[in-house]
Amino acid sequence: MKAFYKVVKERLENKGMTIYRLSKETGIFEQTLHSMVSGNTSSPKLDNAVKIAKVLDIDLNKLKEGD
Repeated sequence: MKAFYKVVKERLENKGMTIYRLSKETGIFEQTLHSMVSGNTSSPKLDNAVKIAKVLDIDLNKLKEGD
């Protein structure tokens, strides 16, 4: 899932979006998102990954193929 975190970090930067804003749009606690992006979480819950993917326009199928 390191690839997922890398893509999330890149998309946040590309969109000029903060973790705070991502938290508000996904309903995921800001602290949880910080842990994910910093690599302190080994694997996100599937529902969280889906929420993040929707907001950041990440195709989870293509991401899995690249893993």
